[in-house]
Amino acid sequence: AKPGLWADANPKEHIKWYKDLGVNVVQTFIVSCNGYAWYKNGTVPPQPGLKHDFLPEMVKLGHEEGMKVMGYLCIGSNTRWGMENPDYSYGYPADRHIPYTRQYLDYLDELIRDAAAKTGIDGFMIDWFYQPNRSSNGGKWLNSEKQRYEELMHQSFPGADKITEKDYTTYSRRAIQECWNVIYKAAKDINPNLIIWLTSFDITHPHIINSKMFKQVDWLMNEEGDLEKIDAVKAMVGEDTRLITCLAKWNKKDAKSVV
Repeated sequence: AKPGLWADANPKEHIKWYKDLGVNVVQTFIVSCNGYAWYKNGTVPPQPGLKHDFLPEMVKLGHEEGMKVMGYLCIGSNTRWGMENPDYSYGYPADRHIPYTRQYLDYLDELIRDAAAKTGIDGFMIDWFYQPNRSSNGGKWLNSEKQRYEELMHQSFPGADKITEKDYTTYSRRAIQECWNVIYKAAKDINPNLIIWLTSFDITHPHIINSKMFKQVDWLMNEEGDLEKIDAVKAMVGEDTRLITCLAKWNKKDAKSVV
């Protein structure tokens, strides 16, 4: 969405809509994929023309109705951040374009701490938590990501065409894990009860399966909607991790039969 689209959204109308549906959890935005925030006076600029202090007002009104109100962060894509940090982004803002460099982790750390402290959210969803799509750069790696590879693998970058699949998987798992460590610590430092909700289009992907993140995450959602993959990871998650499956028209899962 373009910056400022729906900047006049009314929290009262939103909460009424959720209440009429009978939901118990609202998922709305901390920062959209366009890189602008849905609350004012934060470390990230708000959506241009933002009429209401949207997220804090959603939290207040949702809590009055007994609802949890969750934010959202797209980890792999943030157009504004990518444009402002071209040396740390593959410049493909409609897809995953951000490698998990120290520069980006510092941004996430500051943003999460700020949002958790100022908005009153019960937690937040993290999405597109995968490695970047480098095709917009002809498959070439950014120098900043080459450096990150060397930091995590403790060896020189061998060249994009010389990385073995095994080494790439190891690097990817380490990069995602280090990013998760920052997300987890930032959230729990501000509020130990803050819910971190990971949504994944493939919860058995080799870059994340059986990871420390699975043990620590509060909610883990399988977007594919198949109970087989939920069953496949049950032994890998923490004692208190809530497993969720997504039932939707787009993934062709019929709630009437699956439930």
